[in-house]
Amino acid sequence: MRRFTLLTSLIFALVGLLWPRSVQAQTAVIDLQPSSSSVTVSDQFSLAINLTDVTNLGAFQFTLHYDPALIEPLDLAIGAFLSSTGRSVIPLGPSLNPTLGTLTFGAVSFGDTPGALGSGTLATLNFQALTPGLAPFSLTATQLTDPDANLIAHRLLDTQVTIQASTPTPTPTPSPTPTATASASLAFLPQGPAYLNEALSLDLFLDTNAPITGVDAWVEFNPTQLRVDQVSDNHLLPTTPLLDFDNSQGIIRLSQVADPGAPFTGQGSLATLTLTPLATGPTALHYRYTPGSKADTNVIAAADGADILLPPADLNLNVAVPADLQLQFTTPSENPQLGHTLTGTLTDLDQTVSASLSADLTGLTTPYRLDSNLINQLKTFFFKTSGFLRRRFELTVQPGLNLIHLGLLKAGDLNHDGMVNTVDLSLMYDQWFTLSPAEGFVPADFNRDGIVNSADHWHLISNFLQEDE
Repeated sequence: MRRFTLLTSLIFALVGLLWPRSVQAQTAVIDLQPSSSSVTVSDQFSLAINLTDVTNLGAFQFTLHYDPALIEPLDLAIGAFLSSTGRSVIPLGPSLNPTLGTLTFGAVSFGDTPGALGSGTLATLNFQALTPGLAPFSLTATQLTDPDANLIAHRLLDTQVTIQASTPTPTPTPSPTPTATASASLAFLPQGPAYLNEALSLDLFLDTNAPITGVDAWVEFNPTQLRVDQVSDNHLLPTTPLLDFDNSQGIIRLSQVADPGAPFTGQGSLATLTLTPLATGPTALHYRYTPGSKADTNVIAAADGADILLPPADLNLNVAVPADLQLQFTTPSENPQLGHTLTGTLTDLDQTVSASLSADLTGLTTPYRLDSNLINQLKTFFFKTSGFLRRRFELTVQPGLNLIHLGLLKAGDLNHDGMVNTVDLSLMYDQWFTLSPAEGFVPADFNRDGIVNSADHWHLISNFLQEDE
């Protein structure tokens, strides 16, 4: 199971308050409709839980049974039917038991309009077929109620899906392998972007398809734009006759040779270079290389002493001033020892950023390094932490430190669903007068004074029915 969250016992208790009174005379039908009656191992398929011929539906609950040896649940989406008359809906669950092969889910609605009428989909589940066989699906513990919590009579229709074995792909007859031309390549592999005055590591990487006895690399750079701090020998070939650099001349030289009678074939890092960019803008590491010449950068073949090095590509760098993002906020905390310490998640509207940020006593987070491609772009970010509503802010990213003041975080979202409502209030009541541990605090202790009471209740109701930004 990949993306399900567990249904808490408290929510089940709340559901019990909404369930049965008297039974309606009307008979509805809950039936299971797979997207396909026959699938192949590794295929994904969906199962719709449909309801037909219902009047004034206010809530539902079911337990779905499946064979965990044959299929695996992937995710669940609530259907639009329960909210089709404009009522607000709160999903309850799902709760999964992968050992028994059961999944329990439900939803309740509230509002001034009547309940759902007619036919529609309660929920859709996605599964993946694991092994061949006949996969049955059935429902138990089903309940339908109207908005006044009266039971709605109904009957059930089960279903099954046939899972077939995968058809093996025929193995093509291999064609004769052509004889490869002896060649070798050199490349710089940077381990990150280039930022002004920040160390940059990169590997000098060799790849050869033929046995070689040695390699010479002669690299040039602009010493006003780059400084070499260190060149570490990785001993790809066992002997290194030369390894040096000169920051005044802008030169790096490296030679490695194989042992007699033991030429080298393969790939790997000859050396790791540590550089510091000294100026912003474009700069490069340039190989001194002349085609047909063995007097500069070369790779020597063991068979005939020929230089088999393909023309190496320079490494072009664009040195930028880094952009860091730092957040400042406060919480309702009244505890000077705990302050506003917490950990939250930073994301963005384009779903390109996801990072965990931790704040100190003052509510100041650790800086987060943004991609240099975002500089001068207008970005929309979100910050979410447990127990509080999500904050949204926009920022035109600038080089250097981007400090954002979020102000007071809105407390109350105890179940992390993006809204402060009666569910959060019930969770708070469940923690009422609960004492915080020696280190830390319970979630509903918003002011961090060591106990959940009316002071914390005030913070929650101050944000009642507010939602994530």
